[in-house]
Amino acid sequence: DANVNLKTDDHPAVKMALAAVESAQRNLTKTTVTAPGPGVISQIPIFNVGQYVAAGTTIVSLVETDSSWVEANFKETQIETIKTGQPVTVVLDSYPGSKLHGTVQSLGAATGAEFSLIPPQNATGNWVKVVQRVPVRIDFSGNPDQPLRSGMSAEVTVDTGKTQLDKMMNH
Repeated sequence: DANVNLKTDDHPAVKMALAAVESAQRNLTKTTVTAPGPGVISQIPIFNVGQYVAAGTTIVSLVETDSSWVEANFKETQIETIKTGQPVTVVLDSYPGSKLHGTVQSLGAATGAEFSLIPPQNATGNWVKVVQRVPVRIDFSGNPDQPLRSGMSAEVTVDTGKTQLDKMMNH
C-alpha cells in the first residue's frame, strides 16, 4: 500500500537521512574547541588529528596573552606600606634595559608557606624566626616588541610614596 500522495520530505527514508544530516552537523559543532581568551597553546605534539579524547582530558595548555602580571613575593616586613593601586616598575631579566610600568593589583591573604605541600613548622624549640614571603600581584602592560613568557623572572619596585629616609625616621 504505497501512498502516492506522500510528499518527498515526509517519506520515512528522507526523514532518516535528514535526521542523520542534523546529527552530523550537531556533532561537527562539538569538534571546535574555543579558548576563553586570546593566547598561545602549548603541548600540541602530544595529540594527533582524528584522535578520540575522553571528556575532561587535558590535551593542551593555554597561556593567555591578553593580560600580563607578575607575582612578586615580598618579605612580610616590606608589605606594611604596600597598597593596591600603587605604581610599580617591572624589569624583566630577559630585557634588562627596559622598564615596564604597572600597579599593585592585590596582596595575598596568606604567606607562601601556608600554601606549600608541607608548611614549615618551628617545632624544634630553637625559636629562630624565618621571614615569610607574601605574594603581591602586579598588573602591567607588556611591550609588543618584547614577547613575554609565563614563568619569566623580574625585579619589581613599588613606589610607596616613602623614601628610605622616611622609613628610617619612623622606626
